Amino acid sequence: MSQKKSELYYEEWKSRISQAEAARKKVEGVWEKHVNYYRNKMWESKDEVLNADLATVNQIYPLASIILETTFNQNPKIYVRPTRPEFTLAAEVLEFLVNHVWYDLKICK
Repeated sequence: MSQKKSELYYEEWKSRISQAEAARKKVEGVWEKHVNYYRNKMWESKDEVLNADLATVNQIYPLASIILETTFNQNPKIYVRPTRPEFTLAAEVLEFLVNHVWYDLKICK
């Protein structure tokens, strides 16, 4: 690969990473909220719970548990499709590595 192509490739990925980080920052608060729901932390403070006549039902934990169990028990194979013809080899290597790590770490049963 020529120096110019390498630099363009680097700049393209750097731009993609920046875009992904910006998109993640937009929803970071929402993620934290849902993680707290998963951990059964529905209220901001104990005073809020004591002063409320409400019963909470944790619907996030059972849903996440079911999705995780059905996904991991199927021993999925990850497929990677290249977005451009020149990324074919990279996609094949990434697919191999992801599946290898997935099974090596025994994420699947």
